[in-house]
Amino acid sequence: MTINYIIYYINVFFFFYMFLYAVVFFLTTILASLNLDDFFVRKKHLSYSILKNEANYIPVSILVPAYNEEVTIIDTINSLLNLDYPEYEIIVINDGSTDNTAKLIIDNFNLKQVARPIEKLVPCKAEKEVYENNEGIKIVLVNKENGGKSDALNMGINVSRFPLFVCVDADSLLQYDSLKKIVEPFLESDDTIAVGGNIKVSNQVVLDKGRVVEVTVPKKKMVIFQMIEYLRVFLNSRVSFNGLNANMIISGAFGIYNKQAVINVGGYSLEVIGEDMEIVVKMHAFYRKNKLPYKIAYVPDAICWTQVPESYRVLKNQRRRWHTGLSESLKKSLVCQLQLPIWYSWLCCLPIFSTI
Repeated sequence: MTINYIIYYINVFFFFYMFLYAVVFFLTTILASLNLDDFFVRKKHLSYSILKNEANYIPVSILVPAYNEEVTIIDTINSLLNLDYPEYEIIVINDGSTDNTAKLIIDNFNLKQVARPIEKLVPCKAEKEVYENNEGIKIVLVNKENGGKSDALNMGINVSRFPLFVCVDADSLLQYDSLKKIVEPFLESDDTIAVGGNIKVSNQVVLDKGRVVEVTVPKKKMVIFQMIEYLRVFLNSRVSFNGLNANMIISGAFGIYNKQAVINVGGYSLEVIGEDMEIVVKMHAFYRKNKLPYKIAYVPDAICWTQVPESYRVLKNQRRRWHTGLSESLKKSLVCQLQLPIWYSWLCCLPIFSTI
């Protein structure tokens, strides 16, 4: 076989790949449009009395895993304190930070050390100290041994008091009304076990108490391309999968879960990198295997603002971590539980990551 034949077949492969991608993207766009229309119709007809009466809202625990986040952690907690929601607590899990993360939190929010027993509902490393405040919205700081983000989230689940918990990155900021909006699917259906929010790029955005006060166009092309990518993902792919109950990932930057449902699947797995996809894939597998009714939803108007990489090196490391996490999650939940061959997970990776 000559080099010309090799080049020919490579060209044919990529032609059909791009053609298939274009067809899938077109179909998901149509489906997303229909689902968005259905979403706003249902939202409009959701009983006004339910949304207006604060007693109907379910108490929420907000989990903030933090490792060496002294630069952003105070701003993050302050933004959470300004959320428009009747009852919630903020739990910061200091995952063995070597900087002043814990000291800054203790000093800024006047936290006091308490003797609080923690029931190990899901596995995690041991806590060192627990701090709490005495007034206003409950803030809890847990200092623990370093174990990674999954381990920190499991600790947060063990510490939390409420039936729903939200995961928020330590460098992300929630819009003031995001919590009320992301809880709505739980008010609509008792079968809802997890809901994802809309992630937007905050590199050139100024927020004040959860409200956008200024937006400018980024100067770096890499940031602009990621803004376009985030719009495509969160207003196309996630919305289209929403109507099929087929969302395979809830962004680690902003998602809310039924605590008991997560405990049912054993919490976050400690040996994987992509904990946000892994927990969702694991919940899909568990509820389908046991033939239990469930719903994993996405809410496009519950907004979280996050920083995106501005350098090629950071972007490369981020995407490598995402792809590794995807592969591990599919192999763990699809291959092991459904007893599929290992190569099947790799075949799943390409089409899934083409759309999510």
